Amino acid sequence: MKPPILLKERELIAWFLINDAAKRFFSAVDKEMRSLGLTRAQWYLLTHVYYFEGLTQQELADRMDLTKSSAAKLIRKLEAKHWVQREDDKSDGRLQRVFLLPAVKPLIQALSHLARDALSAPLSALDEGELKTLTKLLQKLDADTSKVRSKAASTLAESKAEVEKLLKLLRRGGVVS
Repeated sequence: MKPPILLKERELIAWFLINDAAKRFFSAVDKEMRSLGLTRAQWYLLTHVYYFEGLTQQELADRMDLTKSSAAKLIRKLEAKHWVQREDDKSDGRLQRVFLLPAVKPLIQALSHLARDALSAPLSALDEGELKTLTKLLQKLDADTSKVRSKAASTLAESKAEVEKLLKLLRRGGVVS
């Protein structure tokens, strides 16, 4: 018999469900994009640049959860296709901002429609009110995550120390009770 689920475990399960749903949704979009010869990273970056034109390489890397060097490599590939261009920041020459080339904008609009169509099936299970509520909740989670991260650092450090202690014991052939 499973032990009762505690509140903290419910939070973890909620994150698993959010992650699993996102993976399934993006898999549907990835399949369509792959059929057009685009990787997830490429269409994801292009979409970010379309909606948030003029982001720096670092801002794109942060939004896409990439290292700065991985983002730079991806941008170089898209520059080689003549889809994006980097421009020096007018106020800080150390920064480069990324822009779509005008000829690519219709393609990105079409890709956005394709992604929307691929994602509409799973979201069709929700009515308009549920979709609005879901969107508001996810926006709230996204905004609060960075604030909470700093507050939770000490608790996280304690939990990590406990896990490391147990892993060390297991590696030595010990028994965890």
